[in-house]
Amino acid sequence: MLTTIYLCLRVFGSKSMRMAVMAGTLLATTAAIQAATRYVWQESPSPGPPYDTWANAAHEIQTAVDAAQTGDEIVVTNGVYATGGRAVGTNVLANRVAMDRPLVVRSVNGPEVTIIQGYQVPDTTNGDGAVRCVYLAEGASLSGFTLTNGATRTTYDGPTYHESGGGGVWCESTNVVVSDCVLTGNSAYYRGGGAYGGTLNNCTLTGNSDGGAYGCTLNNCTLSGNSGYYGGGAEQCTLNNCMLASNSAEYGGGGAYGGTLNNCTLTGNSAEYGGGGAYEATLHNCTLTHNRASQGGGACGGTLNNCIIYFNTATQGAELLHGLDAVARHCHAAELLLHHADADQRRRQHHGRSPTGQRFALERHFPLSRSGPCRLCNRHRY
Repeated sequence: MLTTIYLCLRVFGSKSMRMAVMAGTLLATTAAIQAATRYVWQESPSPGPPYDTWANAAHEIQTAVDAAQTGDEIVVTNGVYATGGRAVGTNVLANRVAMDRPLVVRSVNGPEVTIIQGYQVPDTTNGDGAVRCVYLAEGASLSGFTLTNGATRTTYDGPTYHESGGGGVWCESTNVVVSDCVLTGNSAYYRGGGAYGGTLNNCTLTGNSDGGAYGCTLNNCTLSGNSGYYGGGAEQCTLNNCMLASNSAEYGGGGAYGGTLNNCTLTGNSAEYGGGGAYEATLHNCTLTHNRASQGGGACGGTLNNCIIYFNTATQGAELLHGLDAVARHCHAAELLLHHADADQRRRQHHGRSPTGQRFALERHFPLSRSGPCRLCNRHRY
């Protein structure tokens, strides 16, 4: 292959071009050759580097990670991994697994039997001494684990929240991929008790505090029983084909606060103030049912396109409260309520500023009967 590339360049390219392309090709080939598979098994008989067989497999995931080179794959078999780990860079917070370079870490038999366990401080949960489950650098991926009992420090370090966000997993960006994982019983002091950042595919986030996910892209995920101040299920996330059920928020967005939701179902979520299902979010082709809040049981503010909103409850706006620059197009609901004054006051109280303006638009609204969803829903699309 290298000979063919060189001959083509010799005919058609300059000397400098030939040298540059040959150097790049050699580097790529060398990287591919050097990529290795390393193993983790708590009961391996002779653990030791390079951890390249089950017989000499590492007993801790972090041990194999530290021995790995960029691009390596680490395969982990059954066990509860509750020891090892380290901090990243100048941060103080320890991670049970800290991947500070692009690696692939996957389990053999899935999240039911392969568990990464952090540490929560007695009485306070978060604080100095807490251990996050996993840290993932740019380009890293994690597949097939349960992440549980993770927590963070009690400090404010926005906007990155390296030490106060992502008790289950903290991801450098949405280029980090977490697949087929269960994130449960984790906590964060400020953002994303379950997950901060990253792209999550086919994951379950349940029972996490300070929100299930923050700043993530979630595909085909289930978020249930999570709680937070803003966005019990998800805050400022993009969700595709997800289920958000029985999440709760102290302020707004029991299911979701902000962000964009496509083809999602929001049911049984609650918020003490506004948007039991969603607060100031953009929703396309979503169903909101049996959510509750003081205002806007289904949704409060935001933009809703071709959504079904029914059987939600609230003091004001049982289905949908429009008071914060809201737009609804081709939506189907039992009750819509336009209400500005009280919503404006609460916005000033909680955001420290006056609203910049208000807008309400409802196009082709088809009311629902209390006995069930509108029969016209499938005939009118946005």
